[in-house]
Formats: sequence, C-alpha cells, structure tokens
Amino acid sequence: MNKIKNYFLKFIFSEYFPVLCCFIVLVLGFVTIRMRGIEQDYAYNKLHKETKQQNIINKERKARKASLLSVNSLQSFANKYKLKLPTQDQIIVIK
Repeated sequence: MNKIKNYFLKFIFSEYFPVLCCFIVLVLGFVTIRMRGIEQDYAYNKLHKETKQQNIINKERKARKASLLSVNSLQSFANKYKLKLPTQDQIIVIK
C-alpha cells in the first residue's frame, strides 16, 4: 500500500503536475463561462417576454385611446356633459 502511495505522489508531483493544474483551471473556467452564458440567456428570455407583454398592453391602450377620441365618442361626451361648440373668441391659435 505504501508503494502505491509513493508511486501516486511521485506521479502527481512530477513533470505532469503543472499540466494537470492548467487542465483543471481551464475546465473550471470553461464551466464557469458556460454557466454565465446560460444565466444570461434566461435573463434575456425573461426580458423578451416582458417586452412582448408591454407591447401588447401598449397596443390595447392605443386602440382604447383611438376609440375614445373618435368623432362619435367625442360627440357623445359633448351631449352627456352639455358642451357647446367653441365660439371664435374662445379659439386660440398657437404657431
């Protein structure tokens, strides 16, 4: 058993030790970079979904605004609140 242990220690601390250390560092670096890439992909997908939802909400709001500013809607608001057309004195033109 002692012979095997001595052989193992000689092999590890021989000329192969720096190569082994470099290999381990490269593998750990590769794994870390891949993990960061996957985390960024998840974050990107989350932002993409939120952007899609906000675009849909914005389209719905634009459609609602257009329906509220339509001629029929404005006329019904005017009738509801008993509004009259403005006179010439009430109109101000800004250039």
